[in-house]
Amino acid sequence: MNLPSYDTVAYAENAFQFYSKGNHNMLIAIVKLPERVNEYNLGFGVWDRETNKIDDKISVNNGDRDLILATVAKKALEYIDNHPEIKLLATGSVRKKEGSNEFEMRLRTRLYQMGINQYYEYLAQRYHIEGFKAVKNTEGEIEGNWPDWKGEWVPFTKSTNYDAFSLNLKR
Repeated sequence: MNLPSYDTVAYAENAFQFYSKGNHNMLIAIVKLPERVNEYNLGFGVWDRETNKIDDKISVNNGDRDLILATVAKKALEYIDNHPEIKLLATGSVRKKEGSNEFEMRLRTRLYQMGINQYYEYLAQRYHIEGFKAVKNTEGEIEGNWPDWKGEWVPFTKSTNYDAFSLNLKR
C-alpha cells in the first residue's frame, strides 16, 4: 500500500510525530492495553503541549484528511510488521453533542472502515482483520468502557458497520 503520507519522526518507541497542513502537531501513539496479552490501542490526534496528551476529539479540517489517515495507517501497519506478535485495536473517539445528551456519530470509526474497505484485498492478504459489534443501550451508547465494551469480535466483512477494528499479522 503505497499512499502519499506525511513524514514522521519517532517521538518514542511507540509514538510518531508529524505536522499536518496548517502546522498542526500530530501524534500517533500505539499503547499496550493493561491486563491484555499482546493487544495494543491505536490513537492519534493533535498533540496538546499544555496537557501533554493527544486530543483525539479535535477536528483539524485542513483539507488533508486523506494524508493524515494514510500516515496513521502506514505507521500502524509498519508497527504490526515490526511487532508480529501484537494485535492492534482501533476505534474512533466519541463525544456528546454540544448541549445534548446524544452522541455524535463515530466519524473516525467510519473513516477507518472506509479505508479498510477500499484496501481490503491488499490488507486481507497479510493481516487478520476483525470488526467489533458492540452492544448498545436504548440511547445508542455502547455499554462498557473501551476496550472492555460489551459485544463481540467477528471476521471483517465489507459493507458491514462495526464499532472498532483489529488487525494482526498472519503467520
